[in-house]
Amino acid sequence: EIRDNYSDAGGMHVLAVSGLHIGLIWMILNKLLVFLTWIPGGKSSRTVLVIFLLWFYATMSGLSPSVCRSVSMFSLISFSSFIRLMRYLKAINFPRLFGQILIHTIYK
Repeated sequence: EIRDNYSDAGGMHVLAVSGLHIGLIWMILNKLLVFLTWIPGGKSSRTVLVIFLLWFYATMSGLSPSVCRSVSMFSLISFSSFIRLMRYLKAINFPRLFGQILIHTIYK
């Protein structure tokens, strides 16, 4: 009934959940749970808790494809920052990598 009312009023976009919302929730959760990094083993606890809460939110919002895609991406970002993967990304030559992907895509 709420959806119908918002749809009739032209305000359905107010109820929509997008990647921006997931990003804001991810950022807020990381800031709120920063105290966990002060204890031994707390960084892994924070990462697991943030990922769990993101997926809980996605489940509560109905697991729409856009929400699942966004939560998957932010889960990977959280996990990669936990294992400090970002320092290894600097060693990858992205233009060369994208060029190889483009050539591979054209030949397929």
